[in-house]
Amino acid sequence: MKPIHRPLREYSFFRKTSNTLLKRFFDHHKALKSIEWNGRTENEVQDIYQAYIELPAKVKSKIEDDLENLNDVSSQKGMPCLVDAAASQGVKCKDISAYNLAMTLFLDCREAFDIAHEWWTINHFQSYTDFRGRKPHDVKDPEAGKPHFEAAFSEFLDSMSKGIDIHVDVYNNANKIAYVVCHEDYVKPIERFRNHKLQVLKDKPVFYATIVYYPKLGKLKVKAAKNDVVEFTRDAFAEHIIKKKDFFQHADVKLIYDLNWFKRPWRFETDPADHISRVKVVSIRFHPEPGSKDQIEVKSYDNLAQRLKDMNVDLKRAEINRVSLCFKFPGIGRAGSKTVNLSMPNHNNLSDSENDQLIERYLVDWEIANM
Repeated sequence: MKPIHRPLREYSFFRKTSNTLLKRFFDHHKALKSIEWNGRTENEVQDIYQAYIELPAKVKSKIEDDLENLNDVSSQKGMPCLVDAAASQGVKCKDISAYNLAMTLFLDCREAFDIAHEWWTINHFQSYTDFRGRKPHDVKDPEAGKPHFEAAFSEFLDSMSKGIDIHVDVYNNANKIAYVVCHEDYVKPIERFRNHKLQVLKDKPVFYATIVYYPKLGKLKVKAAKNDVVEFTRDAFAEHIIKKKDFFQHADVKLIYDLNWFKRPWRFETDPADHISRVKVVSIRFHPEPGSKDQIEVKSYDNLAQRLKDMNVDLKRAEINRVSLCFKFPGIGRAGSKTVNLSMPNHNNLSDSENDQLIERYLVDWEIANM
């Protein structure tokens, strides 16, 4: 699975990784043999970086691919993926930084590293549609229904003249199962700067649908470009993976979010242990009254409640169909905040990251979401 990578700054990456592991990494690639590693202090990487920059393009390209994957998981958000993958393979990871753990797994337990990176990629997909099953339901063998699921998807794509060549990747851990549907389709080449030169990249991956299922909750998250694909994916998953048709089709499935909650005074209580310093409503979209074709959206990052009051807007008769909440976590700027968009009946822009899972739990606790 090929993700959209985190920005890679090689010099910074080298400084944050131990010299011992860096030497092993470049030995793995049979590169930088002229570098003297003995007696070098940590963070002394200027000559390493310069030698890396001057490598032949073909050699450097392979190293850069690995560095991008390493850099992805060498982060606060990547650390849980590394720890879980290391634990699944019996690798000890106490008192070690994300950079050194990522490099250790890459060099000594590639299977664990690949698992960590795969989950990092899945966790960063956003904008899912949520569904709730009738009750929690375990999937004992996630691979068992895969052939029938693939066949159903292939037939569905063929009916839309999209071609039938697909592949489904399955990822499984203690709490959730992910299925990624990859479909061969035409992709317009994109241009990106690489080493200060413009290059045309053509092997952009096509993820036709991404599915994350939580057996202990009976909860399904589906990401796809169109609603008909979302609904097909939901039903095919129920039939071939859950083995129960219409498992996600019941009275409550269409009402995941109760946005009428926002007609009352807004109070967002959080646990200090979760380090959420502030939650506020920053945008609300609504019809002035049920059945109205008019739609109004009011935004304010300072005080939306006061702005609504100043505009003499009364939400009691309104039909609210979209709300945006801003959560403030530790960190500066975008790194420390998350704006969550909730749309009726069950759409959001949440990913499956640790912070976003925490946000989802609070939405349930506040009774904004019913799952």
